[in-house]
Formats: sequence, structure tokens, C-alpha cells
Amino acid sequence: MHFAKVLISALTCIGLTYAQEGDSVVAKPTVTPPKFKHLLTGIIITSPSEPHSYITSPYGKRLTAAGYLGGNWTTPDGKLVANVYPNVGGDSGITDNTGLLHVDTRMTWKFVDDNKYGFMHAIGSGVAYDYDDLYIEFETDSTNHPEINNKFLYGRGTFNGPIWTINLFGL
Repeated sequence: MHFAKVLISALTCIGLTYAQEGDSVVAKPTVTPPKFKHLLTGIIITSPSEPHSYITSPYGKRLTAAGYLGGNWTTPDGKLVANVYPNVGGDSGITDNTGLLHVDTRMTWKFVDDNKYGFMHAIGSGVAYDYDDLYIEFETDSTNHPEINNKFLYGRGTFNGPIWTINLFGL
């Protein structure tokens, strides 16, 4: 019993919680969930996918080429941050046999304040031309945008015809 009291004191000192299960003490790490902040909203004009852009495979239907015709990224209050660089990048995801879309896309941005380029890579899943949840990696040499450069970013995408809206969140 003395050992259990010492162990509980040690766990408490290092910031862990515990549970006593019979004669055993089980450490449970205290985890604070992250709080995401809405950083940007992207309105992206997608190009229509041609029937020959799809390849049927045993896993599903692979999209080999869907590009971006343009669009922009704004702050939540509507300030223009960047334009989508047209006809560079695109989607090459797959819709599996259950109907789940596996997104794998790249997009180039051009910032309006310093004319630097940014490169976005997003992977995720959802339902084609409905919604998707995205993990987004972003890199740029623009020093004006540290909130998105090499950070963990989450995106929630929705579609309205050829318009893909992505709300971008960061920690």
C-alpha cells in the first residue's frame, strides 16, 4: 500500500492523473484537446473532370487530373490574402468501392501582399463533390504568413458545383 501512495504522489508531480483499479494504479496522461482557430477561407474554382480522367482499379475509381482554374484565400473578415495560381497543381484522389473519396491534392498560391508563392498539399477523405476533411501541409518563403507556414492545418471542404470552399483552421 505504501508503494501505491508513493506512485500516486509521483504521478501527480509529473502532471499525470491516475485511476485505482483494485490493488493496481493505472496512469492516465492528462491531455488538453487542441483549440483550432479559423485562419482562412479558400474559394477554389475547379475544372470539370473529363470521363477519360478516371481509371477504374480494383480499389475504386482513380481521378488522374482535376485542375484549378483560379480562386482566392481570404481572412474570416474578408481580406484578400492570396490568389490560387491557375492551372498548376490539382487532384489525383481515388473514390474507393465504398464511395469514400481519398483526397490527394496540390495547389499553388500567390500572396497579394508580397507576391511570394505558397505550396499546399492536402490529403484527407470525404464524399466526392460533397465534403471532405483535410490535413494540409503548407510551405512558403513568405515571412508575412507564419500562421500557416509548416504548421499543422485542418481544412473542411464543401462543394457547390465546381466551387470548392475550404475553411482552413490552425492551432
